[in-house]
Amino acid sequence: MLDDAKLTVQIVKNTAALQSRVRAKRFGQHFLVNPRILERIVDAAEPLQGKTIVEIGPGPGGLTREILRRRPAQVFVIEKDPRFVESLVALDGVTVFNEDACDFDYNQLINDNRKISETTDDFSLSQSDQPAPANIRKQIFAAIEVMNVVDINNRLLPDISALVHQFYPHCQGTERRRIKIISNLPYNAGTAIYVNALKHADIIEDMTLMFQKEVAARLLGKPNTRDYGRLSVLTQYFTEARRVMRLTPGAFYPPPKVYSDVLHFKNRTDADPRVLDDLSAVCLEIFQHRRKKLKNRLIKNTREN
Repeated sequence: MLDDAKLTVQIVKNTAALQSRVRAKRFGQHFLVNPRILERIVDAAEPLQGKTIVEIGPGPGGLTREILRRRPAQVFVIEKDPRFVESLVALDGVTVFNEDACDFDYNQLINDNRKISETTDDFSLSQSDQPAPANIRKQIFAAIEVMNVVDINNRLLPDISALVHQFYPHCQGTERRRIKIISNLPYNAGTAIYVNALKHADIIEDMTLMFQKEVAARLLGKPNTRDYGRLSVLTQYFTEARRVMRLTPGAFYPPPKVYSDVLHFKNRTDADPRVLDDLSAVCLEIFQHRRKKLKNRLIKNTREN
């Protein structure tokens, strides 16, 4: 592992373009090279042996090498920065996608038999014949109105994710081969990458991801707290989330100006990816308006129905 760590550091330092602060800021690149930290991140994602793993933004491949040590069945990496593609392709057992993870279609990893080995043992198939959930907005606004809890400034709202599970208790996505995602996400695109992954929640088993500390707080935010918002609702509807550890700026090369949190998300089997767009839109509508405007919307919603 120490030899791998030295190689990773050397790759980073030999990548001349990383010395450009403008380019590094554009990609939000801050790489982990400490072998102990890499081990702890991958430990949080265990078990990996025999599993299909996706890593987002591997850069020089430090985390990738630690993943490979755990003997997964398949490793796919999504790397937008073309400077790292050649060194990643050279890693035995890695398939590289030089694409943007913000809109990556994870279904291609399931549907293309050439990419997924038939020997992987975590495959099940049970087609759901349930219709897509409807009227989510109407249900949520009606529940908020009945509870008379509309103090947005103080985040006094019901548990919205629990309401959706209550409205649609039997929502089940199609059970297909499950994948695990592990990533030191770029700060400037972490939220977009995360939400895109939720669109494919029915094929994702769990995710171990790193975010800026403030973003992590919003992801883990509970009802009636200042951090509660759209990201909190989406996280609680789709996953069971916990914080694994906090990292200081000194853990990265080059060091950022912020602290970071590694979070683990275990995807819920009773969440339906088809509700994501509607649920996200409702949350934006709720949390982007102050108390008076929300009351007016509730009144309007009542008149419409």
